[in-house]
Amino acid sequence: MSEKRDFFDLERGQVLGPYPARLDSDHARAYLDATAATATDGSPDRWLPPLQLGALLVGVLIDAIEIPPGLLHTGQSFEFLRPVAPGTELTAELTVAQVAERRGLRLGTVDLELRDAEGACAVGRASVLAPLPSAGGGPA
Repeated sequence: MSEKRDFFDLERGQVLGPYPARLDSDHARAYLDATAATATDGSPDRWLPPLQLGALLVGVLIDAIEIPPGLLHTGQSFEFLRPVAPGTELTAELTVAQVAERRGLRLGTVDLELRDAEGACAVGRASVLAPLPSAGGGPA
């Protein structure tokens, strides 16, 4: 992964990525064990758990953007468009959908997309806010 981006320097429309990813059935079993989720018919041997794809996207977001002090994750949503087989070569891309500054806070919304060779297989959106840095370099 390339160098992390500063949250306060992000601009609307900015695209981060693409970031390559690959999850196999061992990753899926570890995810199911860690989350105590119940495997569904065919998962994890024929397809990856959908929420694991969402967790992958949030992980890419965390790896791509420097998390400032006081950042709050205010919301997220996902849509899983079709099953993804273990071992599929995936690409994640993030697009800054919105940034705004209000009352000493910076709000940001990032659109998330996970693709395979056929196109988008999962999409989502994450929203965060953080206090603007003060002149002294700390949170406002």
